[in-house]
Parts: sequence; C-alpha cells; structure tokens
Amino acid sequence: MFVTNHIFHQILAVIPVNLQDFMIGAACGWSSPIINSFKNSSGEFSLTEEDCSWIASLHYVGRATGCLMSAAILDRVGRISLLSASSFLTLLIWASILLTKKVLLHYAIRFVFGLSVGIVDTAMPVYVAENSSPNLRGIFFTIVNLFFFGGELFAFLLATYTSYETVAVALTVAAVVNLSSAFLFKEPAQYLIMKGQEATARTHFQWFRGNTEKLTEEFDEMKTKLATVNVQFSWRMFVNRQFRIVAAISTLTYLTGFPALNALLAFALIPTATFSCNELTVFVGVALLIGPFLSATIVERYGRRTLFIGSMGICALANVASASLHYCLASAIPVPGLAWLLLVSVTVYSMVFAAIIFSLLSITRGELLPPELKAAGVSASVILNSATGFLVTHIFLYIADAFGMMMNFIFFALASLITLLYVYFYLPETRGMTLMEIQKLFDK
Repeated sequence: MFVTNHIFHQILAVIPVNLQDFMIGAACGWSSPIINSFKNSSGEFSLTEEDCSWIASLHYVGRATGCLMSAAILDRVGRISLLSASSFLTLLIWASILLTKKVLLHYAIRFVFGLSVGIVDTAMPVYVAENSSPNLRGIFFTIVNLFFFGGELFAFLLATYTSYETVAVALTVAAVVNLSSAFLFKEPAQYLIMKGQEATARTHFQWFRGNTEKLTEEFDEMKTKLATVNVQFSWRMFVNRQFRIVAAISTLTYLTGFPALNALLAFALIPTATFSCNELTVFVGVALLIGPFLSATIVERYGRRTLFIGSMGICALANVASASLHYCLASAIPVPGLAWLLLVSVTVYSMVFAAIIFSLLSITRGELLPPELKAAGVSASVILNSATGFLVTHIFLYIADAFGMMMNFIFFALASLITLLYVYFYLPETRGMTLMEIQKLFDK
C-alpha cells in the first residue's frame, strides 16, 4: 500500500497533463475532416487549396514560437504555470472557433493553438520526467499519448458525423473541464531546488517517490548536482552530445510523414464503395487510440533503441507500401481492394508512430538532456521538430498535385530508413535508469 500511494500521487499529478493532451489531440484531429469537408465548398466557409495548406500547417509556426517563449521562462516561472497557461489558451481557441468561420481568423486560431502546443511540448516532458519513478516514466509518457490520440478520435467522430458548431460546443465544454483540473498540478522537486526551496522540494519528492534510504541518497545527490547548475541559452548548447541526439531524432522522425498525414489524412486515402475518406479517418483514429494501449505493455519491457529501430523499420515498409499503391492508382494498374490496402498501410505507419515513436520522443527529451539544458534543449529540439512538421505538411498537397501522392511516400520511406540508421549508431540505452544515472553515463 505504501508504494501504491506514491504511484497514485504520480497519477494524480499527470491527470491535467493528460487532459491537456486530449485537447491538443482534438484540435489536431479536427483539421483533417473539416478541411476535407469545406475545401472548395459552396457555403459561407469555403477553403481553397492554399487555405487548406495554411490551416493544416500554420500551428507549427505557433508551436515553434511557443517553445521559444517557454524555454526563456520555464525555469523562472515553473512547469505548472506554463501548463496552466496552455490550458487557458485551449479554452480561448475553442470559444473562438465556436464564434467565427472567417478564414483569416482561423489562421490566427491555428497560430494560437500552436502556441499552446509549444508550451506543452516544452514543459510536459520536463514535468512528467521529473515527477515520475524510473520504472514508470515510459508508461506515463505512453498514457499522455493515449489521451492525445483519444482526443483525435473524438474530433474525427464529431467532425465526420456532426456539424461544425457541435464540435466547437463539445470541445469548449471539454476545455473548461481541462482548465479546472489545474489544481492537481504539483511542482517537481528539481525546479524547487533550483529556486532554493529545499524543504518544499524534499516534501514533494517524498510525496511522489517515498522516503527510503536509497531515495534520500538520490535526493541529496540531485540537490548537489542542481546546486551547480548554470542554465544555458547559448550556441554552446549545439555542441552538447545529448542535445544533438535529441534534436536529430526530433527532426528526423517528423520527416517520415506523420505531421502531414495527421493533418491531411483524408487526402492520403481513397474512398471505398461504402465509406468516404472522412469516414475512413475514423478507422485510423481507432487504431491510433489502440496503439498507446499496446505501447504501455512494452515500453518498459524493451530498450529504447530496440523499440526505435524496430518501429522505424516498420514505418519504412509501410511508407513503401503506400507509395506502391498510389503508383498503381496513378498508373491505372488494377489491384483488388486497393483502397482498403492503402488504408491498412497508412494505418500501420500511423499506429506505430502513435504507439511507439510519440512516446519515445517525449522520453528522450525528458531523459537525455542535462538539467542546465533541459528547458533550452527541449525547446530548441521542438522548434526544429516544428519546422520539419510545417515543411512536410505545407508542401504535402503541392507535391501530390505536381508529382503525384506517391512521391510524398517515397520521401517518407527514405526518411524512415535514415532515422533507423541514426538511432542505431548514436542513441544510447537509458531504460530503467534514474536521471542522475543517465547524466553519469554521458559524463563518462
């Protein structure tokens, strides 16, 4: 019961993070069916192809901006202040979507949404990693992703089978619930130590982890380490090996296509005799939700490197299959059940990315970066990640029109293979290690 209480305390502390990721997932999932429904429509809310590209990709610009802002103040105002601010922005976003259908205002809304995502992407990995036990860290990151893809599926269903207004009302109510959960946040001990609040830090550490002799030694070691921390925001960060690994993996994984497919999924699919492309996105949404359930059972059973390499291999094969199917479609080569085969290949890629890669990205950011680079390093890696996401999403439809959808998937397959090779040669194994042990590994 003693151990169970501390696990329960950790679960309570990540509930508001999970709810916020649910809201982010809903806003991401909302774009694909809405854009597909209103592209070149005859109603008051009609989107050109250029509008679609900007609405699908503009939040990555806001995300990079939000990361940059968050990095500058994360170690000044704390983790929970930033995460609470993101929850407030989420409420503002959905209330605005409810009140307007103006295209230019939707540009602004997607930018603000990106700010919210950037805040979460900077503060969440630090908050969860610092408040979690080493044997539970991977599971908690997986649960966060479970809520993200639960939000996506919720938005897929609402946007496909109900009206624009119904989606906005439902998610405005959900945003109020999300903001109300902020009282469950609890500041990590690491931040409190850096602010000189040692007594409160010890209380929080014991509340989360316990009060055994080994944990007391871990706290004292952490206190000694953080007492000499000099938070860095300079170019020297880019010569740090840990940051280079995190930044490279964050960038390469997004080149494999997930941002574009997530925002414009309906355009990558082919309607069947029974289901429209919007309805097919619901099938993918269900698979994305199942993925983190499976991931939770294996993320702490196998090494980070093993999971990364295996996942990237599957992603490469799935993208090759999608490229081949689009080639057959463009060349009028008859393939029985082509639309369903394409749905399977896109779903396999998306499911593996959702189940494994998403969790591993958060884990590596939270685990690998040293304390002095935690805020700046997470932020910079997410900015690079956002730039990649913006690029592959914004040009996705243009490439499809100019060269065929096949070319997108060929590029994604090559990026998957390059990511696999980089992880094989450069990523060390950190499963089951405390944050202090990981830093000692790199110090050696």
